Amino acid sequence: MASVKSMKDIIRERYENRKSATTVPALNFKDSNVSFWKPVEGTNSIHILPYIIKTKNHPLVKLGKFEVGDPDFVMILDIHEYVGPNKVSIICPNRTFGKACPICEQAMLYRNEGRIEEAKKLYSRRKAYYNIVDNNDMDKGVQVFIASYALFHEELMEEIGALNAELGDIVDFTDIRKGRLIQFRATKESFNRNEYFKYKSFKFLPREEPLNPDLLKHVYSFDEYLILYSYDEIKKIFYEDNDDDPEEEIIEIEKDESDDEEEIPIYEKEEVKKEASVVKCPAGGTLGKDLGKLDECDECELYGDCYETYKQHKLANKK
Repeated sequence: MASVKSMKDIIRERYENRKSATTVPALNFKDSNVSFWKPVEGTNSIHILPYIIKTKNHPLVKLGKFEVGDPDFVMILDIHEYVGPNKVSIICPNRTFGKACPICEQAMLYRNEGRIEEAKKLYSRRKAYYNIVDNNDMDKGVQVFIASYALFHEELMEEIGALNAELGDIVDFTDIRKGRLIQFRATKESFNRNEYFKYKSFKFLPREEPLNPDLLKHVYSFDEYLILYSYDEIKKIFYEDNDDDPEEEIIEIEKDESDDEEEIPIYEKEEVKKEASVVKCPAGGTLGKDLGKLDECDECELYGDCYETYKQHKLANKK
């Protein structure tokens, strides 16, 4: 299918949705000679390259916002990490595709029981995947950069938004010939003895010379590498060595077999059910509708109420 969006359209949409990007399992590169790039402390200089969306598994294709054949320059993924005894990385179907997720359901149950720290351990982590070329080591060619969504991608989009406003036009920093060199500083931080980078001082500099177009032959269309698990597969992996399997606590609602996509089971936990009409979203969203879409959701004490409302609405729509 011919592309219906230009890269400027993509950059504009990515910028406008930088705070609420829909976001996908760990990717399977085992049959590729992929090289993963890591920033260094201090100044880094990279070129971000575009790729072509090739499958309907791209989250924004599933949502009807992009089409197969459109260009993109990033893949935003919400990933549950270290799931089950085999430490599997699993895309969150809830925050990625708006489908039910057994791991998120267990987190909600923990929250309702006051086990907040245990709930937090189950939250997905949002990451951004890019095809890049390191300006200081061009001989390595195309590499994959996996970054924190909040610490890198949001900062990148904020800075390109400021540049666009200054110039009065969308800057296609990914263009192979007329794009920009992206320079930024990485500073090392630590929390709970874990080290990570924060990124700042982004600059979009004119390239000294165009990039070789052959580089585009080696970029990864990330949607081709997604490992997508069904609800039941996630549940099996998650509860394989977990004593909190809720089989005895919850009632499974009958599936609607008329849906030509796989229907995700919905669960009703009677003892935590509340009247949603008397509860309002403290972040100004719509209870049930904006579940998991706002920055405040992860820390919200009303997450359980919001999830109950989400389930009730979904069940009502099936009748």
